[in-house]
Amino acid sequence: LFDQDDVTFSEIIRPHCVQTRALCRPGDVKLIINDTTEVDYGYSRRVTGLGPTGNGFGRGFFLHSALMVDAADGRVDGLAGQTLFYRQSKPKRRAAKNTRRRAADRESVVWGELVDHVGPPPADVKWVHVDDRGADDFEVFCRIAAQGCSCVIRAARLNRWLETPDGRRVQLDQLLPELPCRETRTLDVAAKGKQPARTATLELRLAEVRMPLPRVLTPWLRDHRPAQPLRLWVVELREREPPAGVTPLRWVLYTMEPVTTIAAANTVIAWYERRPTIEDYHKALKTGCGVERRYYETAQRLERVTGLLSVVAVRLLQLKTAAREAPDRPAVEVAPTQWGELVQR
Repeated sequence: LFDQDDVTFSEIIRPHCVQTRALCRPGDVKLIINDTTEVDYGYSRRVTGLGPTGNGFGRGFFLHSALMVDAADGRVDGLAGQTLFYRQSKPKRRAAKNTRRRAADRESVVWGELVDHVGPPPADVKWVHVDDRGADDFEVFCRIAAQGCSCVIRAARLNRWLETPDGRRVQLDQLLPELPCRETRTLDVAAKGKQPARTATLELRLAEVRMPLPRVLTPWLRDHRPAQPLRLWVVELREREPPAGVTPLRWVLYTMEPVTTIAAANTVIAWYERRPTIEDYHKALKTGCGVERRYYETAQRLERVTGLLSVVAVRLLQLKTAAREAPDRPAVEVAPTQWGELVQR
């Protein structure tokens, strides 16, 4: 099967993604959780066609996935989109940082390209792209808006220049301390490493901002230049007076949702709290399905088996969730009949 020219990674994964996106019903709010993981087969494996991973001593490729999760109950629907790419070897002389960040072949372009691949939601359905810091990019925001979707994206560049609704130009890390605390809450934090368990006091702040067009444009932005700055809201949760030697908890989130109330801010925070679901998906793919323990000898065959196991990992994650939440539920209600018959043989 994996030696056929027309059996490609994209053709294997495509029907599953199409069916997942078609599951939505009017009134649904779905989170499209995006993230990248590296599939590393090690440096010593005899495999042709792989690229560098990690610090350059690994060999493999990267998988960028968009996992669809129900916003209300966290149920995993499946993959709304997935793409595979290779990291290029680093040139001997690197381009200037700002120029490289806007190059057409930059690695981060995969975030925006997958947004377009997922596309617009069906009528009367809301899709919210939930991303970590890797998606904090003006082009990604524009692509999400162009597809008629919303987003919750964790800010990476706290020194980014923004505009307030009254036209004042200010950096994000200068704006946030100016905002009034809208609510104070506590959070029990488990021990981690040398940091003991504690009860953290968190302050909630929110604001409406405008994100202006960057001075250096990507090729996509030159062709799709927005007529005006992007209208966004910022939600910050920040720990007050953390113990000495402890890294304070802090989330700074961009969203396209109008956040004018504490309730709206809490909704955005709850959506971002669903983001670790994609880390569970990566574990299902690597540990449960053993995607890095496949011993094909060409990159093309490894790509194809990865496409197949990417769907299997979704089913594994769904079954794990069902077993945890309703252990006495009959298997025939959550898995195809053929699966149960096969296990019983």
